[in-house]
Amino acid sequence: MAAKTRQAGAKHRLILYRFMAQRYGPAAVLFLAMGILALLPNFIPQLQFDAIRLASLTIPLNYSQIAVIGVVSISLCLCLLLVSFLMNRQAFVQCRPDYLVISTLGHRVFVAYQRINSIQPVQVGRIFDIRADKKSAGNNAMSSRERQLIKPLVGDQAVEVELSDYPIPEKTLRKRFTRFLFSPRDQGFIFIVPKPQALSIELASFMQRAKDHSDEDQQRYLDPIERLKYQNNKTF
Repeated sequence: MAAKTRQAGAKHRLILYRFMAQRYGPAAVLFLAMGILALLPNFIPQLQFDAIRLASLTIPLNYSQIAVIGVVSISLCLCLLLVSFLMNRQAFVQCRPDYLVISTLGHRVFVAYQRINSIQPVQVGRIFDIRADKKSAGNNAMSSRERQLIKPLVGDQAVEVELSDYPIPEKTLRKRFTRFLFSPRDQGFIFIVPKPQALSIELASFMQRAKDHSDEDQQRYLDPIERLKYQNNKTF
């Protein structure tokens, strides 16, 4: 039974990063189409040529050289698809026995449960106002690209986690993660996940387990008299 309580929770995918990963799709399709067109002369002799002629301009590239460009284009397509897959796969938040993990492609931060002050459900549209302009929001105003990213999620529920402080400097965190991962109201995070209620329950459960485990560790090393003093002075 004790082993089960030390298991990690589910990986809750960060929806925004899935949307960001999908943006690589059109570019990947374009590179794939270019690559296929460039390789066609190698399989269809009627399309073979010694040079490209555009109006009065002649470019000294034969079909074999164009095929190299085709291979590069297809390679770029595969790279974009790989990045898209990994970006979606690596973007999640997960409860571990002693800390909360926030993970994206290339970046990961660990938040001790002792830093968490509160957890509450929020509506995305009430936290991030897509209608705010520079006059009302100043530097917090969204770009058109950011509005397009968050707009499909304004009616969704999310989890707001308020912290006593960040595990690393806030400026460093903001360079690593999207702005929509941070609460604009308090010091903390906003998690937009498919099942926010399940994440809230897991967070509350793991926080309580971490607290109980910490209390057990503190009392384990006290003699009977010290333990009695500790219990009398303990506040809940």
